[in-house]
Amino acid sequence: MGRGGMGVVWRAHDELLDRQVAVKCARPDDDRAVARLTNEARNAARLHHPHIVSVFDFVDEGEICWIVMEYVSGGSLADMVRGRVALPPEEAASIGCQIAAALAKSHAEGVVHGDVTLENVLIPEVLEDPHDGDTLDRTPFTMRLVPPSVRGSWRRPSRGVVITATALGIAAVLVAWATLFGPWGDGRSDESGGSGKDGGRGASGTADSAARTGPAGTIGDARTADPCTLLNPASLSRFGETVLDPDYGEIDRCDVLLQGESGDDIADVQLNFSADPPEPGGDVPTRRVGNVTVGAYQRDGDECLRNIASADRKQIWIITERLGTPAPDPCQLGDAATDYVVSVLDRGQVPRRSGQPVASSLLRGHACGRLDTDELKRVAGVRVADRDPGFGDWQCEGTDGSGDAGVKVVFNRDNQFTTDDGQPAVIAGNRSSVSPNEWDDDSCLVRMLHRSYRNSLGDDTVEFMSLNVYGPKSTGKLCETAEALTATAAKKLPAS
Repeated sequence: MGRGGMGVVWRAHDELLDRQVAVKCARPDDDRAVARLTNEARNAARLHHPHIVSVFDFVDEGEICWIVMEYVSGGSLADMVRGRVALPPEEAASIGCQIAAALAKSHAEGVVHGDVTLENVLIPEVLEDPHDGDTLDRTPFTMRLVPPSVRGSWRRPSRGVVITATALGIAAVLVAWATLFGPWGDGRSDESGGSGKDGGRGASGTADSAARTGPAGTIGDARTADPCTLLNPASLSRFGETVLDPDYGEIDRCDVLLQGESGDDIADVQLNFSADPPEPGGDVPTRRVGNVTVGAYQRDGDECLRNIASADRKQIWIITERLGTPAPDPCQLGDAATDYVVSVLDRGQVPRRSGQPVASSLLRGHACGRLDTDELKRVAGVRVADRDPGFGDWQCEGTDGSGDAGVKVVFNRDNQFTTDDGQPAVIAGNRSSVSPNEWDDDSCLVRMLHRSYRNSLGDDTVEFMSLNVYGPKSTGKLCETAEALTATAAKKLPAS
């Protein structure tokens, strides 16, 4: 892409996450290059802000080192103003405010850019995918901006726009490319500098961690599709510190949590699969991208919904929620997550789960097989007319046809099992809780711990079964039935 006094920058392909990135290599003829580049990487990684580019990784190979960063295509501010007499005041003000916001954040962290020029400010006014082999004959940019007309709104990019895992984006993003050709220093003459922060933590979604065999835009076999391959914490790091949590709820779910400066969670990006076929019509704006259809719901308070209808008539829900303040706009966060999902689906089927679950895992279980129709009729008094197995058969609901009475079984995961929300109980020898009217009036929910383990990130995790009974009966009778059905279902769970 270019070269300068600080090193050479290349456009590269990240084979693990299947995305374009920018990598900077220090000049091999500079004895101090490794120390200088290491210091630059540390300074750049300290900056987490919607208007500052993400630094993904630092690779040290002895005498050679590389910084791996978000790749941004587009024109510079110099290109934008070239040949124009002047920018309209509101346009100039918008650009100036975005630059100022990025610099204010960097200065608050004790980091000085040192080379803010028109050439180092990038506008993604027209988002394109450079063809392989194209060479940029201009200096790579250190900042990117969005024109005033699209700030704060949800843009509907064409298929060609959604091109990489680092989706150039919907939100207003001014990027300070910390370590391209302009130095990001900490204000010291000593190039060893301060160590700064570690630049974020958490695992990355690995879009090609397992072989894909199906056509683009499809989810494929429900029980092997991996939801965590559709979320990439690094692609959301411009909004703050990101942590991937693969075991935050239902088995068909994956989350990325954003954390504030205090370490508390400030936002959640939740991705769920659904076996329900998408229904046409309605008033939700949609756009077609490749083989999938994306729907954007209006923001509802601190929550925002995005929906992707797959080519094999399943659904992917992206639910973004603001949990604290300050926190990013949930719809901007949802759009960024959606762009990454679409980029993965545009290349093939949802990647498969890697490896096989242990024999005792609920991933091997079938919720609809825990209770047969005779047991539901005998114990719960529910004559099953409708049975919904849910995605992957990790949840199942049987109803009497009217919807007034039924039983729902769900396999869940969490970081701990607690009885704080219900009455402690022991069912079939397992720690449990009983919660009258938790899901709705005239219902009783029983949770039963199945097993405890450490997940792929080394975090303490539990699997448990939830069983909810509802219908026109007294709460006492509903809870008695729920406990009896839970004891029956426990006998058919995978042995722990």
